[in-house]
Amino acid sequence: MFSCGLQIRVSQGPDKGRTFPLDSAEITIGRARTPGDRAPGWVLLNDPQTSRIHADLQWNYEARQYMLIHRSDTNPTEVNGVPVQEAVTLKIGDHIRLGSTVLDIQQADFRFGGVAPENIAAIHEARRTGNTVINHELAFRDPVREGEARGNTKTAGRKIALSTRPKLSLEILGGKQQGTKLPMTGFQIQVGGNQVEDVADGPQWWDQDLALNEAALPYRCMAWKWRELDKAFEVRLIRNLTMPITLERRVDGTEWIGEMPPNAVVTVRPYDLLYIGNTALQLVVDR
Repeated sequence: MFSCGLQIRVSQGPDKGRTFPLDSAEITIGRARTPGDRAPGWVLLNDPQTSRIHADLQWNYEARQYMLIHRSDTNPTEVNGVPVQEAVTLKIGDHIRLGSTVLDIQQADFRFGGVAPENIAAIHEARRTGNTVINHELAFRDPVREGEARGNTKTAGRKIALSTRPKLSLEILGGKQQGTKLPMTGFQIQVGGNQVEDVADGPQWWDQDLALNEAALPYRCMAWKWRELDKAFEVRLIRNLTMPITLERRVDGTEWIGEMPPNAVVTVRPYDLLYIGNTALQLVVDR
């Protein structure tokens, strides 16, 4: 799974508010044939003023930047108000205009307060001395190499992505349930402790319950909702916690660590690692 840590957000146009993760080294930007179309390797816009194939993005691994290549013969492309004749290098904060649409280049959604890189080793050491054992053979598996080993191609990936959501599980890497895998079969999931309590949930909105053997974790305290457009779970706390929830993410060798703030909605993607109390778990794609 390619990941560069960037995303496109539509700030103007018919798709205003939509977000597209830049999850391929080669991406085509163009007009969708039908509203709501989505495919890996494409940013499909519901803007009649854009061309079917309007522009390409190509990732430069050495510079760690995208190059935008103008492709349309009839409709212009502008970056920061300047027409693109052939190609231009993009950076975070750039604005791309195609037709009536403006696309903003952003860092991928990561709504946690980060920590300084020099403090990451100390955080890991504190966890080890606190007896939170992590199975590092599973943690931060390299999805790009796994895909290459299976012989995946861009076309093959597209067929899979258009047919169904990937099979996902929460793999317990540390804590009392270490070695356990909890399949996530639902699209709207209640996650919490295993001590059943009377909770005023109102009308049932979820289609699966998942319980962790974490004594201090309240029953049904987190809501995980699958977001097809982002290929990730939107996670929010629905009960107050006395313990911190920490998320770790690696993108192209860069490690991010942050604590989930109260009343926040965060995005959890495949291969993200979470610490909840003494439990460590990872969202994984099942083979």
